[in-house]
Amino acid sequence: MDAIGLTEPETTALRDVVQSYLSELHTEISHTDDRGFKAALRARHELLQTVLEKLGAPAESST
Repeated sequence: MDAIGLTEPETTALRDVVQSYLSELHTEISHTDDRGFKAALRARHELLQTVLEKLGAPAESST
């Protein structure tokens, strides 16, 4: 996919949204018992960590 141009305020807002979602996702992962679902959530977490790094935010610790 092609890159999109974001203004600094847009980048900041997107970074904040992704960070918030990652926090909620971490909680969901810790409360999920189904191994398949947990694996899917972890994969999504890793993907969004990569997005966050591309947005210029430091990576969080792994789940």
